[in-house]
Amino acid sequence: MNLSEKQISFFTSVSISVVIFLTLSGSTCYCQNQLVDSVLQKTETDSMYKALSSLRDDTVKVNRLNTFSEKIRMLNQYDSANSFGLRALAIATKLRYNKGIAEACRNLGVVSSLRGDYPKAQEYSFKALAINREAGNKRGEVRNMGTIGYAYFQQGQLDKALDFEFKALEMAREIKDSDAEANMLSTLGDIYFNQGDYSKSLNFDFEALAIKKGLGDQRGISRNYYLISNIYQSQGNFDKALEYCNQALAINNKLGNKFTIAINLNSMGEIYRAEKKYNEALTYFNNSLALNKEIGAQKWLAVNLGNIGNTYSLMGDDIKNNNKAKDTLYSNALAYYTRALTLMEGMGSNINVADDMYRIANIYAKKKNYGKARALADSSLLLALQTGQKEAIRNAYRLKSTLDSATGLYKAGWDDYKQYIIYRDSLMKELNEKKTLQAEMNYQFEQKQALEKAEQEKKDLQSEQDRKKQAMILDFFVAGFLMVLALAFFIFRGYRHKQQANVIITKQKAEVEKQRDVVEQQKGAIEEKQKEILDSIHYAQRIQNALLASDSLLKANLKEYFIFFKPKDIVSGDFYWATEKDNKFYLAVCDSTGHGVPGAFMSLLNMSFMNEAVNEKNIHSPHQIFNHTRKRLIEHISQNGGQDGMDGILMELSTGPLSLRYSAAINLPLL
Repeated sequence: MNLSEKQISFFTSVSISVVIFLTLSGSTCYCQNQLVDSVLQKTETDSMYKALSSLRDDTVKVNRLNTFSEKIRMLNQYDSANSFGLRALAIATKLRYNKGIAEACRNLGVVSSLRGDYPKAQEYSFKALAINREAGNKRGEVRNMGTIGYAYFQQGQLDKALDFEFKALEMAREIKDSDAEANMLSTLGDIYFNQGDYSKSLNFDFEALAIKKGLGDQRGISRNYYLISNIYQSQGNFDKALEYCNQALAINNKLGNKFTIAINLNSMGEIYRAEKKYNEALTYFNNSLALNKEIGAQKWLAVNLGNIGNTYSLMGDDIKNNNKAKDTLYSNALAYYTRALTLMEGMGSNINVADDMYRIANIYAKKKNYGKARALADSSLLLALQTGQKEAIRNAYRLKSTLDSATGLYKAGWDDYKQYIIYRDSLMKELNEKKTLQAEMNYQFEQKQALEKAEQEKKDLQSEQDRKKQAMILDFFVAGFLMVLALAFFIFRGYRHKQQANVIITKQKAEVEKQRDVVEQQKGAIEEKQKEILDSIHYAQRIQNALLASDSLLKANLKEYFIFFKPKDIVSGDFYWATEKDNKFYLAVCDSTGHGVPGAFMSLLNMSFMNEAVNEKNIHSPHQIFNHTRKRLIEHISQNGGQDGMDGILMELSTGPLSLRYSAAINLPLL
């Protein structure tokens, strides 16, 4: 059961790393008055603390508390930063010092965002925004709106997030605040990245990079290199991803910023893992792990451990004929996942705890320890339900369904799978009804096969018995017919035995009629069986036709077209398929291996894998879509050297700018 990282979207893995990086580094909350050194000397912080203790409660103390809160926030000491921010806010409120209140709320908003308390971040930031607007402090307004927009983004309210970020960008350009402009551009790039719009994301990040280079902001440059690297990684352009990640790493090595160095090393590991260069990936993950241990970055330690676990799991998945080596790799993955789970539990990060429980359950499932796998899947589901984490709920139900099927609990598997479908559809509601129907019908078809598998042997045995019985009846009929001929011959030969022969003929006739009745009954049974088979095939035809490209989809994307589809049998391996995504229309005409029912099965698989490539894996290039489909066919039905697949042509029509690309397997298009 290969259910682990191969089922986790590559896009999700990269986007999680980006969000953690942006959140922990604080660079997306754009509310600082200035950048400070990434690591302050302990003597400096101690002297500032002693100086604060000797001050009386006045505006000077408020300003220094706010400065100190910001500095230690940059050291990722969020609890201390929050404590100093609250002290500054209390004194500034008592003094009615609005500038100090606004600055304290700005700091507290940033800290709350870094701690993941986005409603609190918005509460503080809105308060600071109101004060800054009244005072005409547009620079402060820009940073407050940036924090508010980012908080909306993290809460999934993309419309509000984009509204605040674009307004902040416009104001930053108006007041010629280049640093804030670049920061807003980076956040917009991050929002579009998480929506899967890589083109817009790259445009915003390259624009931000140009501004940061003009400002000579090395930290900002390295950050944008990192973000651009992640976009290329999500697109599968690993050479570009490595190029930009190496540039980010080089800058952070010069700056001596161990925190961001560790993040870059982790990203390098993810890129090599995506290329299946697992040994290189493990080297980078372990180097990142060592740095995070040194600086005490607990959350990133958990991320490193999880990535190492993922890598070992994938290595185990790739081993085909060495169960001992496979089990050793899965055991390694289990050990690292368990360490990551322990850290996340210690930090009270219930969302990550649910994910780690799911991963551990998945490993146990691969090791066929279904008892432990089920217990952990149940725990993951319970925690995910408590936290409202739909992706974790979906994954838990999917794993439970698979475990139920593996242990023969088909009804429970069906119930769990229906829950998985509900949450999957909730997360993928932007997909059109046709694609949802296709996934459900594919599943129903597979479930029906699984449920009827136990009955098939009985049916096959019964069919064999029927065949033998029919053969016996035919033998009797032939024998009777021969006997009639023999009687007629004897009648012809002698008149003397006519009466005796007539008696014999009458008896034989009666026997023949009796056998004929039996034959008629068997004929009726055969015709009934044939009707059932044809009804099933016609139903399969309706399923296959429902999955072909609809007229509404074709009319929406093609001005003129016609369809000539004349399958040889009721169902066939020939099909035409279409979908659209990100202003691109895909059209394929293909011929699957085999004819009739086997060919139809192949066509369902091929359409499913192409849909998976475009809509789940975000693969855009026609030849990569075909390659993905070929890879999935090999994984599922051609592992022993079979030649199952399809011939066909896949074309991509893009409307912005207008272009046409195609990929052909054996056939060529007529243009």
